[in-house]
Amino acid sequence: MLNIVLLEPEKPDNCGNIGRTCVCANARLHLIYPLGFQLTESKIHHAGLDYWERLDVHKYDNYDDFLSKNDIILKTHKLYFATTKAHKSYDEVKFNDEDFIIFGKESKGIPEEILKDHEDTYEKVFEILNKHSINSMIYIGGNDSMDTVESLSDYAILKKKKQNFIGVPKTIDNDLPITDHCTGFGSACKYIATTLREVIQDNNCYGNTKPTIAVVEIMGRHAGWLTSASALAKDETGEGVDAI
Repeated sequence: MLNIVLLEPEKPDNCGNIGRTCVCANARLHLIYPLGFQLTESKIHHAGLDYWERLDVHKYDNYDDFLSKNDIILKTHKLYFATTKAHKSYDEVKFNDEDFIIFGKESKGIPEEILKDHEDTYEKVFEILNKHSINSMIYIGGNDSMDTVESLSDYAILKKKKQNFIGVPKTIDNDLPITDHCTGFGSACKYIATTLREVIQDNNCYGNTKPTIAVVEIMGRHAGWLTSASALAKDETGEGVDAI
């Protein structure tokens, strides 16, 4: 599910409406204090209706507290800033589960120091690339790696940097958007099929004297491509896995 973050919101009715939308969209709401109202105010509940009682809401003393308490998940998921200074529209972004979208207060938006802090991270990357005279970067990896390449490429174009970024999709899970067949998936399928053939042969050696049921768990993301590859264990006699 998505994480919606309100940074020091000022209007209770806006907060109530957003909370109701979060429930309908199966999203979490994160509130970063100070708020411009009390959560017990009637305007929140008038706007949120009875949805507010079912809302998954998290509260933080300040922005640093938010970063600290979400430190682990923010290492693997993106934090998007909803701001007029963004170089990409929201409809150009593919949001993934557990990503964060942060909105600033109604009167001022997201503070410049927060936006600048994240821009400094980009600038540090380009500083290192320039130091080592690197003008092209090829990044091999899965979904998160491809998102990183896209972000760096977009920033380079926006700031007229000389570096070029190329993403090479590679994941044994074969679950990258748009990509039909990921590098690494084929060899993983072969390994699974070979291993299961060996498991089947091990079980067959006992014969009918010792019936055996083997349950094999195949790790991978929810796409299930690796699990379905176990069907390749079937040999010319038609013997293979009994259920997937």
